[in-house]
Amino acid sequence: MTRYAGTTGNAQDLSRRLYVEALKMGPSEETEVVAIGDGAHWIWNEMDAMLPKGRVEIIDFYHASEKLWEASRAVFGEENP
Repeated sequence: MTRYAGTTGNAQDLSRRLYVEALKMGPSEETEVVAIGDGAHWIWNEMDAMLPKGRVEIIDFYHASEKLWEASRAVFGEENP
C-alpha cells in the first residue's frame, strides 16, 4: 500500500499529516517508509518524531541540486564552468 503526506502549508500542517499517516501505518516492522523533503532541519525533525527509524530519507531534486552547486563552487570556484 502506498501513502503520501505533504503540504504547502506550515510546519503544523505537515506534523498533523505525518502523524495521521504514521497512525494508519501502524507499528509493523515490515512497513517500508521513504521520506522526501527539502533541506530544512524542522522537516527532518518532524519526520524523525513521527515516522519509523528505519526509513529511507531523500532530499528533493531542487534542493539536492542546489547543494551540489554550492559544493562545486566551493571546490572549483565561483567562475569555473
